[in-house]
Amino acid sequence: MKGMDVEKTFQLDQHEVQYSAMLEQELQESLARVATLMLELEAAKTNLQMSQERNRSFVRTIVVHRGLDQVQAARITRGNLVCSLPDVSPETIPQRVNGVETGTAGWHHTV
Repeated sequence: MKGMDVEKTFQLDQHEVQYSAMLEQELQESLARVATLMLELEAAKTNLQMSQERNRSFVRTIVVHRGLDQVQAARITRGNLVCSLPDVSPETIPQRVNGVETGTAGWHHTV
């Protein structure tokens, strides 16, 4: 039968106590910094998601304002609304200016 482990306590000298306290403080500061960074990362992720949703909402608003009903995907690139549309002839897609249907004269799209 094995003997039981015995726990013993040994007094640290003054130098060891100071060094131990310094290491403990360093550890606590590091843990606090990690916690702060994690909170900042969560806030940044939330801000990113809100920004992405505002962008998607803005693009949807522009698409609706243009009267485009069958847009598969849309994005804004260098001042242009770029849409993926089903493959149909331009004559079948009405164009609207300020919400008023104008026909298809001058209609074009960039993919």
